[in-house]
Amino acid sequence: MLIGLLQQVSQRGLRSHALAYGFAVSSLLGQMSLYGYTTYQLTAPQRFTPSQVNYSSEYLLDVLSILLPHLQSAATMGTDAGFDISPPLSKGFVDRQNWSKFIDFIKELYRGDSKVEIKPNYINFNAGEHPKLPLEGYKCLRFSSKVSGSTAAASGVERYINTVTKIAQVHFGSRIQYWNEGADQYGIYDWNTVHRSIESYEQVRHFLPLSSLVQIKHVLIPSVARSDRDANEHR
Repeated sequence: MLIGLLQQVSQRGLRSHALAYGFAVSSLLGQMSLYGYTTYQLTAPQRFTPSQVNYSSEYLLDVLSILLPHLQSAATMGTDAGFDISPPLSKGFVDRQNWSKFIDFIKELYRGDSKVEIKPNYINFNAGEHPKLPLEGYKCLRFSSKVSGSTAAASGVERYINTVTKIAQVHFGSRIQYWNEGADQYGIYDWNTVHRSIESYEQVRHFLPLSSLVQIKHVLIPSVARSDRDANEHR
């Protein structure tokens, strides 16, 4: 087994090599399934001759040379986390009202936070990959960002993701589906659909609140009535 190989290498005075192999193996075993490798490919007999040790060591280095680019690529790509809204919010009055209360709560919570910008059409979080919340809730399918890596850690984006997720769950319950790729959880929507929804944040559809419609009614109807009365008096 691998442990036996490392013990043999260590017994031959190559302790630094054994530690290096141990670190490599622990990394590999955590990533093997991603690239279709199985554990038995790194197993070996429990007893080794010096030539077998050398061969096994060279084999392990060969495997490392193959997988290292993949591991580096995975580290560069990072891990995403966030929430999807499913089913999506509608354009109806109730969903619009609930989303408006949610947005108002977020604005108040982050008042004075220099990383949270209130744009004309959305709220922008200047952390990680700049996750956004549109002012029109029916457009929002996902709120997420990469949460691993030095940039994400320095910006504190995971804290924003977790806080906004909890607040959204209070307002919308089971519609808020949290996921984290680090825990082997993934969003509901494909990324092409998500990117199209984010692009739509700039296209604003204005809705008049019911209070405005009532005010317009009180202004227009008396005005029309007065005009008709004046016209009749001058006949």
